[in-house]
Amino acid sequence: MGHIEMLFKETIDHAKAELKSEKNIDIIIGVPFHDEKNALENIITVAKNSLKAKGRKLIVCVGGPTDVETIKNIKERFGNEIVGFSLPSGVDGRGFGIRAILEIARLFKSDVILLETDLKSKGEQGLKPDWVDCLAAPIFGDYDMSVACFRRYPFENIIDKILVLPLITALYKTKFSDPLSGVVAITHDLVEEFCSEFDQSREYLGGYGINPWLITTALKWGKRICEVNFGAKISSIPPDKRYISEKEMLKALFECIIRDEDIWLEDFKII
Repeated sequence: MGHIEMLFKETIDHAKAELKSEKNIDIIIGVPFHDEKNALENIITVAKNSLKAKGRKLIVCVGGPTDVETIKNIKERFGNEIVGFSLPSGVDGRGFGIRAILEIARLFKSDVILLETDLKSKGEQGLKPDWVDCLAAPIFGDYDMSVACFRRYPFENIIDKILVLPLITALYKTKFSDPLSGVVAITHDLVEEFCSEFDQSREYLGGYGINPWLITTALKWGKRICEVNFGAKISSIPPDKRYISEKEMLKALFECIIRDEDIWLEDFKII
């Protein structure tokens, strides 16, 4: 085990120890974030008002080393309705945040809803509690995973349209509209499988590359996945953040395709 994985494990073990008093958690609503206090508070408010008839939920917010004060503030505002912790430098970032949330869900054997802080509300449009309910509904039924898809501006995510979607459709034989949205619901059984895969492979997935990894790994295993249409997405992602996220996701997607070449080469009888 390398230094990064050891540091991550120590951080998660500490977080789990703080949650010993929590019992009978049916579903985790996880929110990875970084320097996004106002957006985080909006997401937490929406999450609180969702899934009211689906057992006990726990909202888990995971930030980076600069988010210690933000976590303190949201705990003071929302009390024991949420838990939050920050990841130290070296194991911070979206991927490590999601892995941390999955590890907490693994502890409780809970289903997981993963949200993003760039989901916004404007009047009756955008993020609302019904979205969380709709995203969770398939995994309470026959699906292992559900993925939110959004209606976007014509030139937004152009790389997804011309490269990501055709590749996933051709090689994994599954057609998506928005596979890397990052807003997903996962059953507790699949959570356990993802965490076991992390334990065994120890792949470095600390950034946005975890989005394609989750989708392609579930497809590789033959899991039942559906999309949930949420309509227009109201958000504004800075160009620098968009560049970094697209670069990391494309790199991880190509690595996953290479990882799975034995599967798609056999399926398509390519020589």
